Amino acid sequence: MASLPPKQAPFNMIEVLQGPPTQPIYYRISVGSSVKYLMGPKPLSGLPDGSGEHLGFDTVPAGDWDVGNLVVGADGKFALVSTEKRRFPDLTPAWHGSRIDLLELGDPVEAREDYELQLRVHVPSDPYPGAANLEADTVLAFWNIDLEGVDSYALAQESRIYSLLQHKSIAPRFLAHLTDNHDRVIGYVLESVPARNAGTDDLDLCRKALQDLHSLRILHGNLSRGAFLIREDIPVAQLQFFHQSREAADQTLLDEEMSKLEEVLREPLPKPGGGDVSDELAAIQTRDGYIHPFLFWQLKHDGRISISQDDHRSLLAELGEKDWHYTRHDVEDTAKRLRENGGHLP
Repeated sequence: MASLPPKQAPFNMIEVLQGPPTQPIYYRISVGSSVKYLMGPKPLSGLPDGSGEHLGFDTVPAGDWDVGNLVVGADGKFALVSTEKRRFPDLTPAWHGSRIDLLELGDPVEAREDYELQLRVHVPSDPYPGAANLEADTVLAFWNIDLEGVDSYALAQESRIYSLLQHKSIAPRFLAHLTDNHDRVIGYVLESVPARNAGTDDLDLCRKALQDLHSLRILHGNLSRGAFLIREDIPVAQLQFFHQSREAADQTLLDEEMSKLEEVLREPLPKPGGGDVSDELAAIQTRDGYIHPFLFWQLKHDGRISISQDDHRSLLAELGEKDWHYTRHDVEDTAKRLRENGGHLP
């Protein structure tokens, strides 16, 4: 007797998880109430396929599987050839007592200026209405797009730092771990606080916040005006963006960081960029196949992208030689080379 074909089920696109051009592309989809992934060998184009137009099918097999394997079909679109069970690793340490699933958060809320102060440009992060069990009106969710956890975006380190700050007023509250399929930990949820940017008039409040952090022997490691939040509901400054923070026994390092505080608070805020930045980034990704992380640094510090097409492609070539790994030293080195050569690479 011939076997019956597997029962098919419709699916909805959630997001596309697209890293460097040499890495697989993952589509995160929902089938009923469960989340599954479709994995292709690499993106079919540089532009993220958020609508799933590169998928040559609109149903998937029903049943208990996690990953569907894709190949490029004769029509130039992805075809689904097999499914399998696979447990991806937790992407941040699990230390907090609360968890919430990404799909439970619902749809993101409309962005506001105070939300934007707490979001990180280079990782998925959005404001959501606060779930009842989180005891917050609005929350901010951060998660890792790398399913294997190779490129962690320092979220694991940041989560660990928040574990050291728990029950302290040094930072906005860490509310819960963010999960996928109510199982593996993919990120975390923070409290959204009413706040504004720090300035020189806030020196005393910022010094107190940094002193409190240093009293725990923690070096912030990435001090900037954007690292401070001046609360508008209570007269305190809080710190954020701990992805380069670490424990430091050497008092000299802590003193050096404190000595830079006034200079940091005099830094200019990012200038508003002309035009639609998201459209500009999409055009660059379509053109070059990938967006070098330095462009996000430029947006944060300069408010615009000024690097030339040739220099961007040169940076991508350098990044490929490093297996697409990027560090803070690389950022500083790129900025220095551009500064010393009139805005172009030597």
